[in-house]
Amino acid sequence: MGLILFALSIIAVVWVVSSWIMGNTIEGWASVMTVFLIVASFQILALGIIGEYVGKTYFETKSRPRYIVEKELSS
Repeated sequence: MGLILFALSIIAVVWVVSSWIMGNTIEGWASVMTVFLIVASFQILALGIIGEYVGKTYFETKSRPRYIVEKELSS
């Protein structure tokens, strides 16, 4: 989700900058929107990474085996 949002924010930043170059924006709007989009996407990306780490830690603390052997074959 974070990577998708980051890609969409890059597209939006290109649109914001092109609007600014054409002069279709209010003064200061382009810089505020650019900073907002980049920071928000990095925050969502970091939150996703932290969530993955916490989830893996949670499953590891359950002390369950990684697999269960159904039956043992004698050789």
